[in-house]
Amino acid sequence: MHGDRNRDGDHARNRARGRERAREGDRDREGDRDREGDRDRERGRDRERDRDRERDRDHERDRDREGDRTRERDRDRERERDRGRDRARERDRAREGDRAREGDRTREGNRSYARNRGWRGIVSSSSSSSAPLEDDPINKRRLDSLAGLMRGTDICGAACFYQGNLLISTNNTEESEFIKDMLNYLSTVAQRAKDYYEGIHEAENIDEFLSQNSIQIMHETKLFLKKYEGFARSKNQGYYRDLGRYIRKVTDSVIKNYLPLVEDLRKDEEGAFPQEILHILERKNYRFIGGKDKVHAELKIIEYILTTHNLNERINPFYIGVSKRCCDNCSNLIEAVNEIISEKHEYILVEVRGTHGFPFRAGVPDFMLRENELIDEEIRKQIEERFLYKIYRESSRVRTLQEAFERNPGTREVTGAAQLHRKSNSPPPRTYGVPKLFNLNEAISDDKQNNKGKQKAMDEEEGSGIKRGRQEFESDDKKDKEYWRKRARAEESERQDSSRSPSP
Repeated sequence: MHGDRNRDGDHARNRARGRERAREGDRDREGDRDREGDRDRERGRDRERDRDRERDRDHERDRDREGDRTRERDRDRERERDRGRDRARERDRAREGDRAREGDRTREGNRSYARNRGWRGIVSSSSSSSAPLEDDPINKRRLDSLAGLMRGTDICGAACFYQGNLLISTNNTEESEFIKDMLNYLSTVAQRAKDYYEGIHEAENIDEFLSQNSIQIMHETKLFLKKYEGFARSKNQGYYRDLGRYIRKVTDSVIKNYLPLVEDLRKDEEGAFPQEILHILERKNYRFIGGKDKVHAELKIIEYILTTHNLNERINPFYIGVSKRCCDNCSNLIEAVNEIISEKHEYILVEVRGTHGFPFRAGVPDFMLRENELIDEEIRKQIEERFLYKIYRESSRVRTLQEAFERNPGTREVTGAAQLHRKSNSPPPRTYGVPKLFNLNEAISDDKQNNKGKQKAMDEEEGSGIKRGRQEFESDDKKDKEYWRKRARAEESERQDSSRSPSP
């Protein structure tokens, strides 16, 4: 019994020790879990700190990159300002070069004009648009005005009097109704101009006489302008403002061909068109040159001249009136043509009035393309080489004709004023046919006196002729009478001698 209780006590103690060990194990495991949790939390805090440091580094890198971008933008803006200043300096140098080339070409053109046509003008030392027009003969300016009339709504027009015809071309390939109406108007003016000054020697008031005659032609001018007054309300309003000025000056040049000038005055100094040109306008002998699309107007006329004129025949230069200054490509090509013709045949083929110095994209004229065979291949090749040499000096990237005619002004600004010819400050005439270089009243008075003096001399010469004739007749009559008296005496003497002689 005591043994049972001892065993029960041992069992109870064993159970108690087992429970104690279990609780101890639980506490150890709990402590391990706590320590593991602490280690997890510490690792979490470490990761969070790492993330914070990484974010800080990212922010720092972002700030560095933003600073780099800001500094790069500043450098870009500085480089752009430098490039802008360089472009401005380049534009200034280009404009200065253009003005210098324009001055050289203008002076060379006038020297050429003087050599070939005997014109003795004053060459201006300035090529600016505000310079005086003393270096531009008035007959050149009138042909430019005529080209300005013929262009109508096209970008550019050209005109040239050639072999009894008026050559007309524009940048367009089709003849417009405007050109036909303009030629009808000029034909009417040319027909009426013949009688414009008729009766002026008997007029009591010459100014009133011219004013009355001018009203009739002014009416025709107004009718023409009224038909096309729609230009004033369109994008061509600038052209319409110049149209009235052009048409009145050209009309005045047509009429002044019939100026009653005394011997020491020349009609061409007043801007009068030559008589042969009036016949062309009166009869409307003209040819519109359509040519190829995108080719500039003046080059179409040059192509026509090169393909129809015998280059071995030396001539005075054909002047091509152009409504605007030539672009750089046209100017260089015209120079090349003239230089080659001058070297081979010793004369200048064509003349134009100046360039604005800027290249404009255009089509290559047919006479410059070898496959068309429009002109002698040797001359064509020499012209091409000379033209490309001139272009290469300005743009070293250009190697072919196509590249040359594809050029454009680029960043350079080309204003409308830079493309136009310098304009005379003189207003269009209020009355047609009034000379500017002399007083018509005095000229008519001198002409009347000269006519009276000539008539008196003719009368005196006629009177002395009659007197001489009468004296010669009387002298011949006396000689005849004396002759017949001598002959009668001789015959009478022969009869007497025969009556005295004995018969055989």
